[in-house]
Amino acid sequence: MPMASSRKLSLVGNILDKSTINKRVYCMKKQLGLTLTEMIIAVAIIGIIAAVAWPTFERQSAKGRRTDAAMALTSARQALIAFRSDNGSYPADAATAEAELLSYRPTAPSTPAVDCKNGRGYQITAGGVVSCQGYYTLEVTAADTNSFDLEATPTNTRGDECATLTLDHLGTRGSTGGPADRCWAQ
Repeated sequence: MPMASSRKLSLVGNILDKSTINKRVYCMKKQLGLTLTEMIIAVAIIGIIAAVAWPTFERQSAKGRRTDAAMALTSARQALIAFRSDNGSYPADAATAEAELLSYRPTAPSTPAVDCKNGRGYQITAGGVVSCQGYYTLEVTAADTNSFDLEATPTNTRGDECATLTLDHLGTRGSTGGPADRCWAQ
């Protein structure tokens, strides 16, 4: 037994030798951090990923904003169809049609005028009729007793190819920018 005990002590002595400890600490200090080349490569990779991901993010954001316009236009169309159901014809002109949009309450007369969550897909502001999220301004561009045309104009285009969305009394969808089927796609 005494032999094994002395062997253990010599191993411990070697491990705890001061010069060995200093070498290990120096090696650890040398390995901490990144080199300039590694940093440049990491920044380049992040830049490439961002360059690929950013356009996709912008397209999806624009699609979400267009969904807000589509909901507002569809709700405004329903309001004018309800007017026709009650009165036998659509409003006689664009100003009357727009005034009807201001007074329409789809759920109950007590529904607040700015309430988008209880059935109406647009809200009334000091600036007029806007979509619930405020991305589009709604306007009745043409109206007579047999038809109407609605238009949703973006408040900030942000490079959206579709620009203005349109909807008429028959439900015909249109766009002044890109193709209507792509611009109205949900």
